[in-house]
Amino acid sequence: MNVSAILARQFQDKEDYKSLEYLDHIAHCCYAMLNTSVSVQEYYMLVNSEREFKMKKLILNIFLENLCRTLQVMFVNSSFKLEFKDTCDDVIVTKFDEDMLSLAIFQVIANCCNFSPKGSTIQLLISKNNNNANITIIDDGIGIDTKIINRVFDPFFSVHASPVPEEDMGIGLGLPIAKKIVEEHNGQIFITSELNKGTTLVMVLPIAEDDVTELTLNSDTTKYVTNKFSNIYLIFANICKIKLY
Repeated sequence: MNVSAILARQFQDKEDYKSLEYLDHIAHCCYAMLNTSVSVQEYYMLVNSEREFKMKKLILNIFLENLCRTLQVMFVNSSFKLEFKDTCDDVIVTKFDEDMLSLAIFQVIANCCNFSPKGSTIQLLISKNNNNANITIIDDGIGIDTKIINRVFDPFFSVHASPVPEEDMGIGLGLPIAKKIVEEHNGQIFITSELNKGTTLVMVLPIAEDDVTELTLNSDTTKYVTNKFSNIYLIFANICKIKLY
């Protein structure tokens, strides 16, 4: 990745766009390999309780809205649309690890993209039910057969019914990672689906009442875009066909 970035500067000065296209392809391959290795490491650390969670008191509604806006920047040149809807009458203040919750949401949305037709809209909703916050992600993709839906959280399991292009293949760790992260927040994750009509996944997080922890007002989700080695690039570089050079 570093070598390609150095070469890219030289080719940009020479306006050698053909070489830049090759470098762009190389960079996307690097991201694919990085995403695979990082996912395996992340899952290993989660299941072995080696991942440290840095819990902060944040406003969940605002955090999710900002996160969605950040993702929409990445989706500009993709064939997918991402919509956010807040159905709460008031703000939800609770404790969570912003980086890990972001990773869980990224993994679910990426999964939606991989199993939805081009031009699809993916919805991210936030709602409140008693003392729980519900983060709902909906797609209108191919759906999941009821015979295998209970296995989607099994590591390395794939629901592809037919061969797919190599760049569209995952390793089956996205949903297991999301599930482990939600469970570390003392929450639950549920999935419902219907073949050819889409899938709905709900993350249920308990609203933690803690008057001691100081409220963090500013959560900068744009950091994922400014850091080209952040999870947003690792996961969405290929899905969103991001032009890297």
